[in-house]
Amino acid sequence: MTGLLKDIFCGIITVLKSKYKLIFILFALWIYRIDFIPEDGSGIGKAIQIVSLFGLLAILYRKSPNLFSFSYQQTPIQIRSLLWLYSFAVISTLWAFIPSFAFFLAFQNLVMIMLWIWIMSLCRTFKQMEKLFIIVCICVAVFESIGARAVAFGFSPFIHFLPGASTGALTFSYCVGEYLSNKCKDRDRRGFLMASMIISLIVMITSTSSGANASAVGALGIALLFSGNLFLSFVFIGISLTLYLNPNLVESLMMWLMPGKTMESINTASGRTVLWELIKIKTAERPLIGWGFACIERAIGTEFLGETTSDAHSNFVGMYGSLGIIGLLLFVFHLGVHTLNAFKNRAKLGYLGILCATICAIVNSYSYGFLSGKTCSITIVYFGLVVLSYYYYKVKYYE
Repeated sequence: MTGLLKDIFCGIITVLKSKYKLIFILFALWIYRIDFIPEDGSGIGKAIQIVSLFGLLAILYRKSPNLFSFSYQQTPIQIRSLLWLYSFAVISTLWAFIPSFAFFLAFQNLVMIMLWIWIMSLCRTFKQMEKLFIIVCICVAVFESIGARAVAFGFSPFIHFLPGASTGALTFSYCVGEYLSNKCKDRDRRGFLMASMIISLIVMITSTSSGANASAVGALGIALLFSGNLFLSFVFIGISLTLYLNPNLVESLMMWLMPGKTMESINTASGRTVLWELIKIKTAERPLIGWGFACIERAIGTEFLGETTSDAHSNFVGMYGSLGIIGLLLFVFHLGVHTLNAFKNRAKLGYLGILCATICAIVNSYSYGFLSGKTCSITIVYFGLVVLSYYYYKVKYYE
C-alpha cells in the first residue's frame, strides 16, 4: 500500500510540474465545486464550475483540434452511443423545463467524455493506462472522503456520502475483477491492484451507502464467476444456490449490506417509488422527448412537491423523465453495447475489470441518477471505463 501512496504523491507532484498542471488544477476545482460548494444563489459555485469546465474545453481544443470529429467518427460504438445520448441531451435544451440548466449539464458530460478520450490517447502501454485510470479514481475517492469530513460533516469515521462511496465501489469492482482474473500474473500489478482494492474498499465502507455496498457485492460475484478459477466459480455457484434456497438468509444479508434500512424501505427504495410515480405521471405529458435533460426532477418539484428535487435516484427513471422514450432507448442501447463488448472480451487483459465495474454501475444506477442528472465523480469514473474499453485494444502491455 505504501507503494501506491508513493505513486499517487509522486504522480501529483510530477503533474504539477508539467505542462498538464492547469488541467489538473481546473479538474480539481471542478470536483471541489460539485461536491462541496452548494449553489446558494450567490453565483460563486456556478462561476467556479463554468470557468473550470470551459477552461478544460479550451485546453482540449488547443491541444487536440480534431478531438471532437475523431470522437464522433472514429471511436467504437460504445463511445459513440454515449456521445449520441448526450448530444440528444444538449438538443433537449430546445424544449427543456429549464433550458440553460439542461444545456450546461448535458454539455458538461460531453466535455468530460472528450477529456478521458484525450488523456487516454497520451498513454503508450496498458500498464501506464490502467495505473493512470486507477490512480485518478483513488485520488478522487480519497479527496471526497477527506473533503466530506472536513467541509460538510466533521471528522467522523463513518459518514453518508454517496459520491465517494460509489466511486470507491466502482474502483473496487474494477480492481477485484482484474485481480481475480487468470490474466493477472504480473507481481507488481497484483500488488498495485490489491492496494487499490483496500483503499477503495475503506472509502466505500466508511461512506455508508447501501446502494454502493450492494453493487460492489454484485460485481464481486461477476468477478468470481468469470475469474477462470474453477474453485472460485464453484464457490460462487454454491453461495448463489444457498441464497436462492434460503430467502431468510437473503433478507439478513440485505440488512447487513444496507445498515439502518428496513425491508419496507428497501422494497420501496426508501420511499423513492413515490417520486418515480410522480415522474411517470409528469412524463406522460411528453412521453417521446421528456422535459429536458436533468429537468424532470425540477418539473415535478414545482408542480407536485412545492420544493426542488435534485435527483430521481434512478438512471432509468431519470432518463425517461428527462429525455423521454427516445433518450431512454439511447441509454439502454449504450449500456447494452458497452456491457456486451466487455463481456465478449472478458478473457483479455483489463476487460473483466471493466465488466465488473460496469455491472456495479448498472446496479448502483437504481439508487442514484449519476448518468441522468448532474455530473459527479461516479459519472467521471464510468466515462473512464467506457473509454478504456476502446484504448485497451490499441496498446501493448509493455513499451
